[in-house]
Amino acid sequence: MTEKYTEYNMGSVIEHVNFENNEEGNCRWTNLQIIYADEKNQDSLVNEIAYALARIRFGKDSDHYKWWDETVRGLKTNNATEKKILTAFMRPSLGTEALPLPDDQIQGVIAETLWYEIASNTESLEGLPIRMEEPHFTITEPGGDGLAVYTTQKEKYLFRLWEVKKHNSSETATTKITEASSQLDLKGAEYLAKWSKVSQEVDHANPGLSFFYAKLVDMWIQGSSEARAGISVSKNDKSAICSTPITVAKKQLERFVNDEQVEVMIITIPEFNSIAEGVIKVIWSGI
Repeated sequence: MTEKYTEYNMGSVIEHVNFENNEEGNCRWTNLQIIYADEKNQDSLVNEIAYALARIRFGKDSDHYKWWDETVRGLKTNNATEKKILTAFMRPSLGTEALPLPDDQIQGVIAETLWYEIASNTESLEGLPIRMEEPHFTITEPGGDGLAVYTTQKEKYLFRLWEVKKHNSSETATTKITEASSQLDLKGAEYLAKWSKVSQEVDHANPGLSFFYAKLVDMWIQGSSEARAGISVSKNDKSAICSTPITVAKKQLERFVNDEQVEVMIITIPEFNSIAEGVIKVIWSGI
């Protein structure tokens, strides 16, 4: 590891998102439309998603990220050893340039990257997260897709366990909400147990956070006010979504009856296929 590296400023994914917040009962769901006016802006979005994915996989302050960034910009050519090292970070998620993983899995990686960037950098009902657990290295790895931890004005901690789905079909995307909420209901405690075991043994900068992680499973199973569920669906612009996604989600998540305990995020991506293909090209251009 070297001193902190300042990346090339490619802009932000958030700049391409139109937010529409909707109230449903005592919860909120957000309709997010990915927008771009012309080919240039679409290329910009592709670059920004690729850079976000690279930061997640390599670590934004690492030498590996620096190699990748400078190679994308034509300032460096990686040698054979460096290529092998960088490929090791990307292979689990994307396969290789010569033998990529199936489109379905790669689009899932894009969906998780979009969710992570949006959830990390925009204020939800709880404000900005103080800690975000990154997506898994492999899209098929067992476990939860995302965990966000927040703090309140009363210096209490809250968490939201997220399940992230992608939908690239002309059929209704509402089924993905049912699928995601059912998965959280059945396996949420197991997902949290894994994070709890690892993170309760870490020295966190925030006081008492290790103890909070130790109680994640208890709070989830008991449906306590500190425990919350989130569902994110990234879909193409050919599919519809119902007007009551919170109601759909709560059919499976009946333990969460308090205000704001369930949140749904719908991300609509025009030209989903071409966006995913473009992101992969940028990733491999840096390796």
